[in-house]
Amino acid sequence: MKRNIYIHTRVEKELERLKYQENTSGFAAEKAHQIICSLAGGETLINAGRLSRKGDARIQNCLKYDLSKGHRLVCVKEKNNIYVLFIGNHDSCHTWLDKHRCINIKNILEQMLPFGGRSFPARAVCAPHPITHRASEIERMNDPWGGAYEEAEALPTISQKDLRIVFQGIVNAVP
Repeated sequence: MKRNIYIHTRVEKELERLKYQENTSGFAAEKAHQIICSLAGGETLINAGRLSRKGDARIQNCLKYDLSKGHRLVCVKEKNNIYVLFIGNHDSCHTWLDKHRCINIKNILEQMLPFGGRSFPARAVCAPHPITHRASEIERMNDPWGGAYEEAEALPTISQKDLRIVFQGIVNAVP
């Protein structure tokens, strides 16, 4: 079934901010994008992504998707429309749901962007959305030092897991 997907402007900005992070927040943004694409493609609400175990009764017809380690995507389904209202960690999601307990979708429609808006260009099929680093490209163009970035890029990248092991060893070694 084809659905109309509407994304709150704050969610769009937050997804744009999170997708550049190389930790669980970046993964959560990618997962949220996949869920939104699945819903737009007609996937069932259950198969689009992993729903949180307890759901949420504070908002009628609320869908709370579990993105990754503590991150949630909050949506509301009304008839053939799905409204993506919030993305954040578990605590901020809980706070948001408490504050917006009596939310009326009709009152916030002017803040909603249809799927295919700025962050989500209209596509027949949503392809996985690559994580790019535009900020580093802009910095490179304005770099007065010339080749410093090229030297830094030649160094091997260190994974988050390796960094945690190294820093935990340093912390444990300090008397």
